[in-house]
Amino acid sequence: NLFDWEQTTRETRSAAYAVSKPKQTERQKKLLAWLCSRGDYGATAWEASQALNWPYTSLQSLIGGLRRLGLLRCNGTKRPTGTRSLAAVFVATGANDE
Repeated sequence: NLFDWEQTTRETRSAAYAVSKPKQTERQKKLLAWLCSRGDYGATAWEASQALNWPYTSLQSLIGGLRRLGLLRCNGTKRPTGTRSLAAVFVATGANDE
């Protein structure tokens, strides 16, 4: 129905999510591999955005997803970003090792 905007919106959101999910998973893999290469030094979201040439805002959801999966953790330290504010440092947990 053309005037059933709620159903149309729901279907559109579902379709958009289905298309973006594989891309986000691929980006999570790239981010995790890059963080693994940094070892215990880890990185802030700002450092990752600069190194991977990704928008800083897109990293927040990727980091959150990897943290929920137990693949990333905050190491308890902070480092300055490009704006000189302090940001949490994330490291790979090694839970992804097989």
